[in-house]
Amino acid sequence: MIYLVRHGLTEWNEKNIFRGQKDIPLSSEGRLQAELAGRYLKNKNIQKIHTSPLKRAYETSLIISEQAGCEVLVIDGLTDIHFGDWEGKSVDWVKENFPKKYSLYKCHPEKVIFPNGESLETCRKRAFNAFFTIVSGWEKNTSSSGAHFVVVSHRVIIKLLLLTALGLSTASFWRIRIDTCGINELDYVNNCFIINRINSVPHLANNKYSMPDF
Repeated sequence: MIYLVRHGLTEWNEKNIFRGQKDIPLSSEGRLQAELAGRYLKNKNIQKIHTSPLKRAYETSLIISEQAGCEVLVIDGLTDIHFGDWEGKSVDWVKENFPKKYSLYKCHPEKVIFPNGESLETCRKRAFNAFFTIVSGWEKNTSSSGAHFVVVSHRVIIKLLLLTALGLSTASFWRIRIDTCGINELDYVNNCFIINRINSVPHLANNKYSMPDF
């Protein structure tokens, strides 16, 4: 089983500020969310956690690993999308300063190249290459029956990985919702991804700070 986990809450999530590759730490609620995710994964026979190098993902991974008792490996390809000039700016600021680009992002995300940043397609290829390297290496080298691993990354990255696993294009970007510390479960069988669960959040039932899709 592959568990794709979004990092916990940050202050910039709460303030509707684009994060991208800005290195923002978890908030106190974000650390609580990571702990709740760790409790859920504690008895899932997790062997390794692969994470984005950004603080919010890495810290989430460390908190989960404390309960799962496994190694954390940093994978650069899992880094969040580069939002370019939007990073560190609020949604309202982006709407005012890039109205056409923001509208395109919301209506036709597959057509957007963020100013001085990446496109979703470029990001998708980069992230999926890193992800599939992990999956294929795991399938080849693991000898533990029933062993599982975790990938901790970002909203955009997880959306793009799921879309690729489902055979969908980046045009379907807004058809998947990923909350902070939402957990997604996949199998890889006979060279095919099988999606078992998307954006599972029952472990966060008592945490009011789960942020839907931002």
